[in-house]
Amino acid sequence: MRNFLIPGVCISLILGSGCDTNVSFESDTSGSSESFVAGDSPFVRVSPSELQELAQPEFLLERAHTGQRRVTFYDSNGVRTSFIERVATDGHGRFAVEPVEALTPLNTDFETFQLQQISQQGFVFRHRDFAIRDLGLFQENWTLQLLGDNERVAGRLCDRFLAERPGVQNAPGYQVWIDGKGFVLAYRELNSAGELLSEIRYLTYNDSPSQEVLDAVYWHEPDIDETLELDWTQDLEPQLNDARIFQPRWLPPGYELRRATRDTIGEDRWLRLKYTDGVESIFFAVDLPDLVDPGGVDIDTPFTPQTHRPDRVMVFEAGRTAAVEGTLRGREVMAVGKTTADLLLDLVESALP
Repeated sequence: MRNFLIPGVCISLILGSGCDTNVSFESDTSGSSESFVAGDSPFVRVSPSELQELAQPEFLLERAHTGQRRVTFYDSNGVRTSFIERVATDGHGRFAVEPVEALTPLNTDFETFQLQQISQQGFVFRHRDFAIRDLGLFQENWTLQLLGDNERVAGRLCDRFLAERPGVQNAPGYQVWIDGKGFVLAYRELNSAGELLSEIRYLTYNDSPSQEVLDAVYWHEPDIDETLELDWTQDLEPQLNDARIFQPRWLPPGYELRRATRDTIGEDRWLRLKYTDGVESIFFAVDLPDLVDPGGVDIDTPFTPQTHRPDRVMVFEAGRTAAVEGTLRGREVMAVGKTTADLLLDLVESALP
């Protein structure tokens, strides 16, 4: 049994539940079917040497574009939530993602839903969608299969690939549409039975928006005041003035640490760790106390229930996204990823001293 409390909470992190309505989806067209491991053979238009840039959010950030995307998610009961969102990048690191129309009923009014989505747009833009987030781990853990070519998305010709993690139970797969410039214009997320979990598809795409259009965009403002990049290949505690940190000692198969930062938000400091299997990501964050914490207890003194609040976490789930947030050993801890709540709880528990 876990040594902390887990209230039975299940709320939407990103999407609310909706009811099914008649929304049409383009049917797939089959082309050639040639299997290969990423990096072994040339693709139709995207070569292995270009995989480093393929599908990465940073790749899109370097290019100005605007467009509208249809976003569709299915919950565990098969109920669909679908809406249209507007997306923009200015080519200089700024981005914006905003829902503009609901295609299915929501569990709240659209204005509230829109505000919830806008507050999550940093996560949405960087982590919600299919991306190759680490080339080496992608090549180790994933395979690619060419399914078809000359398929149109938003008026642009694309090649269609299937990305899968072989040998991992219940691992999702992705059908991905990529144009000749390396842009991911659509993807479908499938479960191990081949059932659709989510779909993102550009309906319109403009890779040369006018400056007037870009000037009218309300760009995302990060809520982190300062970020200090840490050397994730080395011991982190000496880089944090020997502050005692919590760091997971157990990870899901194929996941490895690929980024560590010390983030400052107001007067609070956080250690944030990013783990990935090459595509999916899991984030773990823990607050960093000063040399003496607000209760006057030296951080080298063992935490006890008498000097700190009791251990308690909350679990949130929405589709395949789960989050754990709470207080453990007197420290604020958070974890989020496209995985199960049980897996996140195991990861968090492994970080406890």
